[in-house]
Amino acid sequence: MSEIIWNEHIVEGTLNGEKVRFKCKYWSKDIYVEMIEPYQGENESLHIMYMVPRKYDETNWESRAWGLVKKIFERKNWESKNSDSIRERIEEGNRRMEIVAKHVKVLRDALHGVRKEQVSRKTKEQRIKEIKRNIREIEMIAFDEKERCWIYDAMHKKISWKGGLDWWKPPQDKSKIRVDIYLKQGKVYWGDVETWRRVYKIIMDRDDKAVAGIGDEFQHDFSCNDYSTANHIDMDKFKVYLENIYPFDIHTFDVWEEIGGNGSQWAAVVSKSVGVDV
Repeated sequence: MSEIIWNEHIVEGTLNGEKVRFKCKYWSKDIYVEMIEPYQGENESLHIMYMVPRKYDETNWESRAWGLVKKIFERKNWESKNSDSIRERIEEGNRRMEIVAKHVKVLRDALHGVRKEQVSRKTKEQRIKEIKRNIREIEMIAFDEKERCWIYDAMHKKISWKGGLDWWKPPQDKSKIRVDIYLKQGKVYWGDVETWRRVYKIIMDRDDKAVAGIGDEFQHDFSCNDYSTANHIDMDKFKVYLENIYPFDIHTFDVWEEIGGNGSQWAAVVSKSVGVDV
């Protein structure tokens, strides 16, 4: 790709009777504003995907820039009226970040130890792969705790998305089942899933259901009831079962258990054995 050439401007004007000064830079697919006064350092941006036949240019950049400034004013006005609730959400986010950091450190220490183990190359590579996968998944939890990921939901008085239990395609091997583990948090905050959040999936032997803690079915109407059932699950048993297969995956559950807190619920969506491919 050729080097991107940004156009930069200092813009002055008024908004709602208040003097405004901000920096703006743009090229055909991105525009960015940063406040000088008021709200120094506050910023907003927009992006147009490359395949979309639209662009920012000299005919529209200024109106788009003022639109972003208006968003900043709306956000700061909302923040001034909701400071206590914002403080509570930030404190919860910090608590979750500490949980994530604790488990990521344990996994990174485990990664360091595995690299020193005297085992076969195949075994070592597999363990390293599993550890890195869990680190990525846990770090994604931390990413979602950034303020920009939940501030829109907070301003519009909603949870990020409703969530829910979903059916899934069963394995073609009839001796196997797909199990998806869902968590319903004891308390939800801005940016959280309102009901059931899927946190894990595994393909396992059908005969292992009981030893893995998968219990009785409970009533749930899927959009397609032919392929899955909703089941109670004993998470202590499931984690013991999992530890014998994918021991590093336990940390993902530990993180979600700590985040979910008191009153959390767990469920398993289990694939049925069907006679046709779907």
